[in-house]
Amino acid sequence: MEIEGGLNVLIEQQYIFWSDRQYTNSIILLKGWELKQNGKTHSKQLNRRVDYWTEY
Repeated sequence: MEIEGGLNVLIEQQYIFWSDRQYTNSIILLKGWELKQNGKTHSKQLNRRVDYWTEY
């Protein structure tokens, strides 16, 4: 139930659209957001090493 509650918050804030609310494969992302850790926004540079892929 906690996951469904979190998804409902994302729907209310218009980050996602979930038409049937039965299967998660029907969720559509409406907005993106940057991941923040320790108050810093991580940049998604293509020339970064493999560390990017192993961190997330």
